[in-house]
Parts: sequence; structure tokens; C-alpha cells
Amino acid sequence: MSLFTWLFTKTPAADAPAPAMPDILVYAELDARLAQDTDDRFEDDIDIEEIETDLYFTLALAYLDLTTGAVQMVQAGHPHPAVLRPDGAVTWVGEGGMPIGLLEEAQFDSVTFHLEPGDRLMLYSDGITECENRAGEEFGEDGLAALLRRTAEDQGEALLETIVTAVQDFAGRTEFADDVSLVAFDFTGPSAA
Repeated sequence: MSLFTWLFTKTPAADAPAPAMPDILVYAELDARLAQDTDDRFEDDIDIEEIETDLYFTLALAYLDLTTGAVQMVQAGHPHPAVLRPDGAVTWVGEGGMPIGLLEEAQFDSVTFHLEPGDRLMLYSDGITECENRAGEEFGEDGLAALLRRTAEDQGEALLETIVTAVQDFAGRTEFADDVSLVAFDFTGPSAA
């Protein structure tokens, strides 16, 4: 049995005029493609020019095989997902790449990696790692890695709330300057199916 997961964040260009087509249509097109349970969901190219928008967005799209732990992922400008290993080691996956819609000729590379039982895969937005404290220092990947180790025993919503609270404490405020989103997946080993 396989599971298809994804994380999606849009980012408007700072000087962009109002889009000609509502962004919801961009989301709707991608959502429809991602919801298809077929290998040919992207057989036809998505014509970004047809969607006439001045927005660009970042994407981390991953296919996880629950029977083997194999992950195939494509990043389009999204931060490097973190994998927390049971021994406390944190590895960063992927290269980031260009956001979708920023450059027409952008290429998106796929990366393959493997989760072992006990591994936690964390996808997050750059609003976490780029969050600054009052001195202008970023939380960064080192801060996130230390936080992932500290919260290794936490689960579900409590885990996500603890991470958000820790980043707020670091920043010294409860409001974030950028979007903050998180998805955590704990791989327990091959599924019984």
C-alpha cells in the first residue's frame, strides 16, 4: 500500500499586481491532479501560461511507499524536509530548487531517500527557519534540528503546537512575519496490508 502526501504554499511576488485569474483556480487545478490515484496524473503538462497569474508558489511533493519506506520527492523552492532518526541525527533532504511560476525554464529534480522504522519526516515552511528574534537572528536549520530532537517523543497536534510555541518564544512574539506550516510523518515500518 502506498501513500501520496504533499505540502503546498503559495507566495505572491512582492511587486505583483492583482492576478488576472483568482489563485483558487491554480490550487483547484493542482488539487484535482494530486487527488487522482493514477500514475498518469501528470501525463498532460499543466499550462501555467493558461492560468495567467503573477503568483509563484513553492511545493514539496512526496510519494511514500508504506511497505518499504522508500520516498520519492520533488521540491520546487520549498525548504529541505528534515528526517529525524531514532538516534537523534537529523538529515536534510533535497536541494530546494526554483519555485513554480518564477522562471518558465525552471527544471524540477526528483530525490529518492529511505525512511527506516522510527524515522520522523518533517515538512515545514520557511516561516519557521527564517523566523527572526528581536536581535535579527534566524531560527535556522540548527534551531529546528535541536527542536526536533527535544520533541522526539511528542506526537500529533501536541508536537506541532510545541514547535510553533518554541518558535514564537524564540521570536519574542506570537505573530509570524511569514507563513508557518508543518507536516510531521512518523514511519513505524511496513504496513500490514
